[in-house]
Amino acid sequence: MQDEPSDPPAQEVPTAGPVQRLAARVKRRFLRWSGRLRKAARWTATGSVAVLAILSGIYPAASTVPFVLDLVLALAMLGIVAAPLPFVLSQIMLLLPGRKAHVDASNSGLVMAIGKRERTVSAEDIVLAVVVPGRKGAELRVTLSSGDEYVVTTDSVAAADALLAALALDPHRHRVDLEWNPWAARIGGAMTGFLTAACTLSGAIIAVDGTRLVVPVAFLFIVAPFLAAGYFGRRVGHRVSIGSDGVWAKHGFGKAVQLHMGEVRSVSSDGTHLVFERVSGEPVRVSLADLDPARQALLLGRAQQALARFAELAGSRAEPFVRGVRSFDEWKQAITALLPKEVTFRSAAMRREDALRVVEDPTAPADARVGAALALMNEATDDERLRVRVAADSSAYPKVRVALEAALEGEVDEDLVEEAQAERSV
Repeated sequence: MQDEPSDPPAQEVPTAGPVQRLAARVKRRFLRWSGRLRKAARWTATGSVAVLAILSGIYPAASTVPFVLDLVLALAMLGIVAAPLPFVLSQIMLLLPGRKAHVDASNSGLVMAIGKRERTVSAEDIVLAVVVPGRKGAELRVTLSSGDEYVVTTDSVAAADALLAALALDPHRHRVDLEWNPWAARIGGAMTGFLTAACTLSGAIIAVDGTRLVVPVAFLFIVAPFLAAGYFGRRVGHRVSIGSDGVWAKHGFGKAVQLHMGEVRSVSSDGTHLVFERVSGEPVRVSLADLDPARQALLLGRAQQALARFAELAGSRAEPFVRGVRSFDEWKQAITALLPKEVTFRSAAMRREDALRVVEDPTAPADARVGAALALMNEATDDERLRVRVAADSSAYPKVRVALEAALEGEVDEDLVEEAQAERSV
């Protein structure tokens, strides 16, 4: 990968040669198609259940359903039967075990020898690389510009870190996401969700007994407790995301903790929490409950690295891209005019590189970063699109990531910008 001459942090990364060939397991996760299949399954199931619930409430006896609605009823029943199929297929695409391979990593990319075949991933196609520790070994998750992901499973965190270091990516291409959800907590959450839904619907059935509503409520009683069990089982887990701009953490059903790196003076650990000492105000503590010491140490190290990178990336001409009191349409029109096709030595217009620096600047307001990305997309080169995607993926703030990704596609709406701005203001 070639260093950007205008990006000093990227030039400071040593250009590592190929690491020693490592034995690993490799798989490609087709995230885009998996997401589309899950969405299709969700809408099919939800729509079918809603249609059946409505029709059963209006027509308690099947014999009273008008002939015209028989086809609708048949399609709804078919939808309930068919909905699990795309969902199962989406999970198979993600959960298939990787294949044994030998992996080489260098600053030009990854070379994976699987049997007699070789797969090469150019460094220019890598948007983000994240090491995700596991109970046994670790995964190096490499996100491609296409939106898909390669997962390289190694025997240890050190091996995955060695591959990541050999890639010699720009420092702001690193974000660490760590999720953990012990089985005991997961089972307890699932049982809580199941019993809560079952008891609630049992009371509802008693309340509507003798009315037309008893049929749809009884129908919901069959499926809702299982949906609630899955939802509660997932929500009791822990997640911490540390990017170049800040920290985002959520534990169970508690409120998400968000902290911008500009507020942080230092990071340490007391054994049970990550402690972020703030420039002003009380320290922010992120729980490390149920996390083993090795991964606690890894998370602390990544937080300290992110704080150092923040200082390197800060500083840009963000003011022209701030929305301020302008209407959304006025703002979009104004930021587009900031990047004319031709800029002369007499022009005071902003250069495209200046706009890219705003997108990458973790200290810039969220609306300015989104606005700069949106302005760039009119005449964006492949390299500019890559840098915008990297900036999006390296952010620790979920709504900022979504807004920047939408800007990359030219599909930003006012709600996305306001939500991203509000998230950064928390």
